[in-house]
Amino acid sequence: MKQLKLKDFPFYYGWFLLPFASLGVIMSIPGQTAGFSAFTEPLLDISGISRTALSTAYLIGTISSGFILPSVGKYVDRFGSRKMMVFATLSLGLTLLFMSQVDNTVRYLFSMLSFIRIEIIFLGIFILGIFCLRFFGQGLLPIISNTMIGKWFEQYRGNAVAAMEIANTLAFASAPAVMSALVSANGWRNAWLILAGILGIGMSTIALVIYRNDPESNGLYVDGIKPENNNQAETTKDITGIDLTQARKNLMFWLIGIGLAIIAVISTGFTFHIEAIGGQAGISLDKAIAIFIPISFVAIPVSFIGSWISNKVPNYLYIFFLALGEIIASGSIFFLNTDLGYLGAIVGLGLSGGLMGPMISTIIPKLFGRKHLGAINGAIASMIVIGSALGPVFLSVVNDINGSFAFGILMSAIPSMAILLMSFKLKLSKE
Repeated sequence: MKQLKLKDFPFYYGWFLLPFASLGVIMSIPGQTAGFSAFTEPLLDISGISRTALSTAYLIGTISSGFILPSVGKYVDRFGSRKMMVFATLSLGLTLLFMSQVDNTVRYLFSMLSFIRIEIIFLGIFILGIFCLRFFGQGLLPIISNTMIGKWFEQYRGNAVAAMEIANTLAFASAPAVMSALVSANGWRNAWLILAGILGIGMSTIALVIYRNDPESNGLYVDGIKPENNNQAETTKDITGIDLTQARKNLMFWLIGIGLAIIAVISTGFTFHIEAIGGQAGISLDKAIAIFIPISFVAIPVSFIGSWISNKVPNYLYIFFLALGEIIASGSIFFLNTDLGYLGAIVGLGLSGGLMGPMISTIIPKLFGRKHLGAINGAIASMIVIGSALGPVFLSVVNDINGSFAFGILMSAIPSMAILLMSFKLKLSKE
């Protein structure tokens, strides 16, 4: 396909890419918990397996994909965002097509392997499907999109990500309702077929035509700004940045990764068990579920402001407020039955959740440069995915031991407190 002449574009191509990068993140929803949850009941109905068994399959598939993500992030740097997004969207589309026929696949396998219980075959197929959903959806699509924007912007990265985060936060806040309506209107099988077409045909075509890896390889300057000490060979071909091995020696890398993993544990566990947590707190199901709407109202301005000012404030403040939000949320959920606890959960989850986007899209490239951004984003995404896999199981285990989901969330405040204290070390070292 003929390349777009980016030099002749009427304005900087990075700004044109921005909404499509945001769309790439939004298209990960079918692989996110918010996208999968609408299919939970139909999968239980067709398989006859227990909810615990499906949750275990979800854990295995998710955590397996999380361990692989660091090794594939480097391929985003090697092959570029365009090729990798085409590959990822086609793969996710095929996965959704496979999931739409999961019951027929199991019956076919059972006809040949009748000595194996059909429930076991269902579990194996679910693990495979969930692994692919989480790997290509929750993992690879956001990595590719965030890495691309991280490479196209530097001076204006905060402005670009701020605009991007508004659309992303609104989309993810409405995702559970939209996915549920899609399943209700079309049935679970057709819903996955529709999504397969959107991803496999629509988004892959958009990526092929529009996505580009970085400005330098297209003869442009980052941010569209020609440096005063112009040297064409250096400014359009050389991209600076440390590699993943060097990044792992930086304390900030681990504080970001672990901090984001903790909020993944809290938010995923809280969402997964929201009905039970609400029941234990003595509040109605409607009130428990309604909490996600005001959380998004807090997260949107936090994401926007956090991205907008990223080049103007010290990095340690992001770690400090991320950990502070986690501590507020953890303590408040323990008292969710009170007005103050309910409000605190909204503020804490909105603050910490809203900082996830800015930290991934602006602080990481600001700290480590653009050259190996895919590999570094892959390693961070791995920690987040593993955290999201462990959250529901961790809370279930704690609840089995002492009869309280909220106590498990409260325990997560311990590592958050350690991270908050470490943020002061970053301040002293002027990190």
